[in-house]
Amino acid sequence: MPATLVAALERAAAAGRGTVFMQLLATFMLWLHQRSGARDLLVATPVAGRDDPALADLLACLVNTVVLRAAVAEG
Repeated sequence: MPATLVAALERAAAAGRGTVFMQLLATFMLWLHQRSGARDLLVATPVAGRDDPALADLLACLVNTVVLRAAVAEG
């Protein structure tokens, strides 16, 4: 992504006391809603669940999937 877009996402996330991941997830879910018309959306995302920096480079054996749910309200 262009650096200007990344900077804008970071500013928007900070203003909303959130993260860039939250911004992008919300945008993706709204896009899904527009395409499908569904109001109850489920998106799966991988999470590592490891706090130990020594394990940061490990991947497959410690990855879990978490489903995030959003209810889109019209208006």
